[in-house]
Parts: sequence; structure tokens; C-alpha cells
Amino acid sequence: MTYHAIRREALALCREEIERRVKFYARCDRMGVSTVRVYTAADMFNRPFFYKPWQRKHREFAKRVAPYLTFEQWDNIAYECDDLARRMHGPMDGIRWFENIFEPLRLKDGRMIVA
Repeated sequence: MTYHAIRREALALCREEIERRVKFYARCDRMGVSTVRVYTAADMFNRPFFYKPWQRKHREFAKRVAPYLTFEQWDNIAYECDDLARRMHGPMDGIRWFENIFEPLRLKDGRMIVA
């Protein structure tokens, strides 16, 4: 897998996530619902098992591409996701989102991502 193919796929996933969050917040505003979710300790313990389908897709992408990325490449893509979120006026932090999907994985140069 080439760096440019990984970058394209990461930015496409980021764009999908921004659009999903924009729609979610718009629905919550119309219904007058709070957007803050509260999880119990039991929910956090079972975190890998209560991923939503789109979160599973992001996680599978991260597991698939982590062995091909060096830290510098990963860092460049993370900042590009953040720039994309800012340009689209999305309600998310692109760097934090990218850190979270790669969190316990090792990259090509042996570094581990810790969010």
C-alpha cells in the first residue's frame, strides 16, 4: 500500500465522519436533545464491543494501514485531517479523531500511538 493511497482513504474517512457529525448535531438541535453522551465504567470496559458500524470501519482501516506508515507520514495525515475538518467547519478535532482510531497500534517504525 502506498502512502498516497492511504492518505486518500484516510481523508475520505475523515470527510465521511465530519458529514456524519454535522448531520447528527443538526438532528439534535432540531429535537432539542443534548449531544453529550454519558458512559458508565462498564461501558468503557467493554469499549471495543460497543463500537458503531462506522467506528468499526475506521478501526479496520487503522489496523490495515498501521504497518505501512511511519510516524512522520502518520503525523502528516493527522494534520491534513485536522485541516479538512477546519475547512469544512466540522464539529470535530481531526488530530484527536485520527489518534483515537490508531490508539493502541504500532506503526512501521515501531512507534505506538497513545491518545
